[in-house]
Amino acid sequence: MNEPAINEDGSPAKPCLGDHNVVWGVLVSMIDAVTEDPTTAPAEIEKATTILTGDDPAYAPMGSWNSEGIGNWIRGHMNGVPDGDAKTAVEFALAHLVLHQFDLARGVAEEAIDPAGAGHRMRTLMGNWTNLMLGVPYEHEPEENDEPAIDEDGSPAKPY
Repeated sequence: MNEPAINEDGSPAKPCLGDHNVVWGVLVSMIDAVTEDPTTAPAEIEKATTILTGDDPAYAPMGSWNSEGIGNWIRGHMNGVPDGDAKTAVEFALAHLVLHQFDLARGVAEEAIDPAGAGHRMRTLMGNWTNLMLGVPYEHEPEENDEPAIDEDGSPAKPY
């Protein structure tokens, strides 16, 4: 088990927004809350956005990455992100992750998706969104039946 990070003065270090496990935890907390009560989605998305854009003093941001770079990265790697600041881009991306969760839950409830398959898909999405929030390039191993993703204009689709 990992010991908590300690500052030189002996106080606990803030969770770093450059740590994969920290970002994963922020996303899991958001998804768990909206799964428990879907009406909390707007507030949970706002809470996670505040953390991921470096505006929550309980977390240690990564310099300008969380205040600016994250928004530029998301706009460059996800379709349809509205213009604006980093907060706008992060909110957009998180809203899409929540919508994926709602779609999977509905699919399970309607027996269109088996629970194990939905769980696997959500874990994959969580990993992709964690990487998106950290600026880690998307890596997808094409499967045998994968068709190339194409946008409406005929250009290759962005991975998120």
